[in-house]
Amino acid sequence: MMGLKPRIYILLLAALSFAAGCESDVVTVADPVQPESYTAIVKAFREGKPYIGAKTVSTATKVFFQDGSSVIVPSAEWTVSPVEDAPAELERVSVERGDWLFDGERTGRKKTSGSLEESFPVYACYDIKYLIIKASNGEEMVFDNGWEPESEIPDIPPPPPAREDDLHDKVIPASFAIPKVEIFTEGGAKIESKHNWVNATFKFTDPSKFYSEEEILEVKGTIRGRGNTTWGMPKKPYRIKLGEKVKVFGPWGNKDWILLANYSDKTLLRNITMMEVSRICGMSWTPRMLSVEVYLNNSYQGVYSFSDHKEIAGHRVNIEPAGENDLEGGYYLEIEEAMDEPVCFKTSVMDTPVMFHVPEQPTDAQQKYVKDWFNGFEAALSEIQGKKDYTTWRLFADVPSFVNYYIIQEIAKNPDGNVRKSTYITKEKGKPLEMYHVWDFDITLGNCNYTNFEKPDGWQMRYVKWYNQMFHDPGFKKAVVDRWNELYPALLEVPEFIDRQYRLMNGAETANFEKWQILGKYVWPNKYIFDTYQQEYGFLKEFYLDRLAWLNERINSADY
Repeated sequence: MMGLKPRIYILLLAALSFAAGCESDVVTVADPVQPESYTAIVKAFREGKPYIGAKTVSTATKVFFQDGSSVIVPSAEWTVSPVEDAPAELERVSVERGDWLFDGERTGRKKTSGSLEESFPVYACYDIKYLIIKASNGEEMVFDNGWEPESEIPDIPPPPPAREDDLHDKVIPASFAIPKVEIFTEGGAKIESKHNWVNATFKFTDPSKFYSEEEILEVKGTIRGRGNTTWGMPKKPYRIKLGEKVKVFGPWGNKDWILLANYSDKTLLRNITMMEVSRICGMSWTPRMLSVEVYLNNSYQGVYSFSDHKEIAGHRVNIEPAGENDLEGGYYLEIEEAMDEPVCFKTSVMDTPVMFHVPEQPTDAQQKYVKDWFNGFEAALSEIQGKKDYTTWRLFADVPSFVNYYIIQEIAKNPDGNVRKSTYITKEKGKPLEMYHVWDFDITLGNCNYTNFEKPDGWQMRYVKWYNQMFHDPGFKKAVVDRWNELYPALLEVPEFIDRQYRLMNGAETANFEKWQILGKYVWPNKYIFDTYQQEYGFLKEFYLDRLAWLNERINSADY
């Protein structure tokens, strides 16, 4: 049949037993009801949907199609079986007395004479390339994804070049002074919540006009707390929403901004440093960050990182958001184990926690579409190693962005970046999943005292969810090696960038640690505790270079 191995034509029927000693005279179902899942499969067949794989669990099989849709076949209705799990003796189908039989065993399925839409499933099986279903009217539905296991592994296109930052090479003037953010809440109100906004007036001052066209900018807006673990620390992080779009310390106007406290990071520079690594690696968006001094109702709060807010906007996450009737995108999503957004789900294949940021309240159909896409992606990943399918998973994922994300998180040795927290993904219309930007690096680069994160050697991302499967794809591994060697010269220059950021603080770190007297003291989750800022700052550069050296040697080794 169609040149396939005979065993691909195999059926496991739900509620039928073919164990030794079973009665062969099975009672025929008088008026079988067509399963809804079978109706959906027939519809997909009529529409010519490209099949890309299936995944069987204990209670059902999920069939995935290239457009991101899927069909769940409950085992209680009928069974779609992987070829290798089907009994070897059930290799032949025939018809006798109006019933379909397997090697003489009556199935209880009548032969019908109508169309596929009027028929019932008799048997179904799949492997990595084919899904084959025999209908009760004698027709076969064959879904073929066109993948050839023996074909040459396709190349992965290179990521785009790194984008230049407008301040990257700007000369720091001798008269430079660190910018200030002054916050005056209405009536001197306290900011005590991550959810309740407080009215405020903001005064942004750039004394040297290094970042801004104007030296002073005053605007009204609101402010609230932000963060998870960081909100519980003495030095509070904040979210700002201005009443109008304005250019604050940069060339692009917006309403939404963030102040990162960096309380656990005594260099005050890890987040800014890793944004430079992101810029070098060419992520689609790198949040713009700079050091500022913050005052709240005339009370000095210390040095903060002033940052773009994570949102859909022209110079931020630049995608077209999905409308209510737009199923295919675009979506702005986050993998976060806290699952603290209004709409979230866990994938069926790898139990990955996914939250919707945009749209914040997706329709049921949109939720299903996104979940099906993630399940299809993870089902395809699970086939890389055993089936040696190196192409199907790439239909679901923008591979260059996954390469860049891997390199960034591996350099940082980020305990929060291993596809469990703070992982931001977009799904645009007509495009696969993209690792769009990175975030949250205050406890990276040796600033963490658990699970070996304090050492510059050892893998962080190589064997975690998703990536442990991707690295069984030789094309992906080659793409990582090639991209690493392309970026390595620029990555070696990051310590010079750290020095530049230190100069841009212009001594403000001294006032910060007079306010927050934590030098020489343990702050969660510090591993190394230094008495001076210079020691903290020196350790950051030393760890970064040691990490880079270890990765360079291992990535270019023969056994990588």
